[in-house]
Formats: sequence, C-alpha cells, structure tokens
Amino acid sequence: MQSFFVPCHVCGSFELDALFPSTYRDKAVNIQVVGLCRNCGLLYRNPLIPDLCAPQYSKPSEWDAEHIPAAFAERFSLLTAEFAKRRPVGRGEIFLDVGAGPGWLAEYMEKAFPEAIPVLLEPAAEVAIDTKRRHPSAAVLPSMLSDCFLPKDSFSLIVVCGVDYLFHNHRREMETLRSLLRDDGVLYIERNVFIDQRSYFRSPILDMDDMCGSNPQMNTWFSRPQFAEYLAEFFDVFDTISYVSGDSPAPYSDRINELSGFFCRKRTNGAAGRAVEQRYDEHVRVLRRLAEDSSFQDLQRLAQAGVRTVIICGRGDEARTLAQMIQKHKLFSIAGFVEPGSPPPQDDPLSREFVNADATAKLDAFLLASVKDQDRYVAVLKQMGHGNLTFPCFRPGLAKFRSDGSSAIQLKAFLPALLRSSAFDAGLPQGWGIASAPR
Repeated sequence: MQSFFVPCHVCGSFELDALFPSTYRDKAVNIQVVGLCRNCGLLYRNPLIPDLCAPQYSKPSEWDAEHIPAAFAERFSLLTAEFAKRRPVGRGEIFLDVGAGPGWLAEYMEKAFPEAIPVLLEPAAEVAIDTKRRHPSAAVLPSMLSDCFLPKDSFSLIVVCGVDYLFHNHRREMETLRSLLRDDGVLYIERNVFIDQRSYFRSPILDMDDMCGSNPQMNTWFSRPQFAEYLAEFFDVFDTISYVSGDSPAPYSDRINELSGFFCRKRTNGAAGRAVEQRYDEHVRVLRRLAEDSSFQDLQRLAQAGVRTVIICGRGDEARTLAQMIQKHKLFSIAGFVEPGSPPPQDDPLSREFVNADATAKLDAFLLASVKDQDRYVAVLKQMGHGNLTFPCFRPGLAKFRSDGSSAIQLKAFLPALLRSSAFDAGLPQGWGIASAPR
C-alpha cells in the first residue's frame, strides 16, 4: 500500500494538529487523519493513502452520461462563454481538461473552439472509454495529472473545474500545470470546496463528516482568501468569477452552491516567493461556527422527536457550550451533569448555572459533550447489552484544535431519544456520578 506523508501544501510545515480520523465510506481510518496546519491553517488529509480512495465515479452509469443535467448544462455554457472572452483557442491549439468525467464540459468547448485539439484527462478507465466514444476526435487519457507525461509549454487553455481537491500533492500538481501552460496561455481553476462553504452540489455541509467524508478523494480544504494567495505563488491571477450553480440541497431553500473560479496566466519567472499568511485562528473560528450550527440543528431535531429532559455527559468547556446552547434556545430541561467513572463533585458550577429539572425525573436522552465521553459511554452501553444500537446523531467529532487541549469545541456526540430503554428508565448506569443543582 502506497502512502505519502506530505508537508502542508501551502507553507511546507510538518506541524499538524490532528482533528479526527479520516473517514472513507463511513469507516474511520485511524492511520490517516484530517488536520489543521499550525503554521498557516490549511485543512488537509495526512498521510495520503491512495489505495483507500476508490474513484468517486468509476462507471459511466454513475454519471448518467448520456444526459447532461440542466444545472450542469447551465454551468458549462456559462464557463465556455467566459473562456471565449479571455482565451479563445484557435486552429491547431491545444486545450486540456483535467478530470473531464464524461466530457460534458468538453462538449461545449468543442462547439466553441471547433478547430482546437482537445486533450481530456479522466482517471476512471471505464468512464474514459465512454468519454472517448462521445468525443472520438479528442485525445482521452485515462490518467491522473500526476501519472501522465504531457508536453511542456504546449497548452493554450487548461481547465481544472472542481477537481483540484483530489490532488495527492497539491503543490506538485500546481507546478505541473504551470509547466504545461504556454506563455500566452490561460489556466482556469474552479472550486466549490472551501472550509466556509455550506454545500457541494446537491449535498449540504452540516458538520465535519459532511465536509471531510462525503467525497473520500478530497484532500484539501482552503478558505477562499487562502486559495487566492496560494495560486499567486504559481500564477498571475488576472480575473475571478463567482456564481451559484445547481439545485439547493435540503434543508436550504436558496441556491447557495457558490463556485469560485480563477483565471491565471503563467508566471514565467518562477514562484513568487510571497510570505504565507497565518490563518490558523481564522480557520478555527470558521470550523467552530460550523460545529455550533450543526450541533444546534441536531438538538432541534431531538426536541422535535419528543426529548424533554436530558442529562449532559461531561463537565468541561464542551459541556458548558452545549448547556448554553440548550438554555439560550429553551430546547430541553437539564437534570444534571455526569462524568463517567467519577463521583459527583460537592460543588459543581455547571449544575448551579444550568440544572433546572429533578435528577430523578424520567430521562429522554443523554447528550455527550465530547468525543472522549462518547467513546467511554459507548463502552458502558456495550456492558449493558446495547452493543447493536445505531446512533443516527453520532458523527465524527472534533476533540481539540491544539495538541495541548486548548480551544476545545464540541461537535457531534449526541445520544438521541431512540436510545431510551428500560435500563435508562431505571436510572443512570453504574459508575456515572451525577452532579445536580443544590436544592
């Protein structure tokens, strides 16, 4: 199995705060993590293990390749018109489409530039075969950008349309793109994957699992300003476009799938050598906001399912964040706080501040305030004979942002009302001390 332990693609640092295990198709891979660069704040997977990443679309049937969806048709028609304004591709000139899929964009580009020579890269072999059937005059290469040999200084237009987050070594691939571009050529690179992005196409991002697990091949998550700064190391960015595309995914009601495109010219004198901006704290704030919004939505769902009285598992900053959210929005009554394996403290400030229900009342749910407590409580559940339970509100959590434990933030670690049972009705599991407000 190949694996690549890579430095940060932006700044080259090896100082990485591991946030949580990488997730591939609902399976946590503990040897690979998603982490935040301590030096610049880039969010990325490390180490990269290509064998764990099956192609996202490995068969033509997964594309419904014969019919271009209306949202994609609108998108590619717009993009082709933008290309024609900035770098029309004439007779005998070559354009390159990186990650061409079934050739939907190429179909529009061939109509706009009928005398140009199309080169289409599509790494999934079966899709590439079908793409060649649809585009017999194109050179279709079943390859990743990093695995093929292309002539340097040869392409008048290179299009990287929403696929660069799949690159294994992003910096190396950017250098490759710069080397392939003619001096008078244009690179168009487009993303809809940023840490402050609420949606991919028809796929809402509500938490870290949605952001880092929906597409198992995604490897990097920039913020928009950081991505623009990063591009400027390799190219002169001379224009940008931003537009929305596609249907809004539930639970959103507006079209929010915003795409950001950057038009770049080759930097002929090499890398710019610009100072790297420190965006760690900025990105932490973005991720914290995503965590809190996502957690609040899950709490609302529990309230709608009939949860009325809860006990919060945990007594640290994460438990306080959870209790403040419940109190602010009047979601539940809080009967107390528990800590696995610990006796109740004599004077618990959280209980004094937030408890507003009798600890002997019938409980509807336990709410776990940290990933650490999640793991320990699941062990207790298994001891009680609940080993086959499912956790519809369980999602990969974010235990900390810094290795020293500071700046901890609660993400998803909830036990929903579906876990109610006679064992819970009889009282708390043994070994869990409850801290309730003094009467």
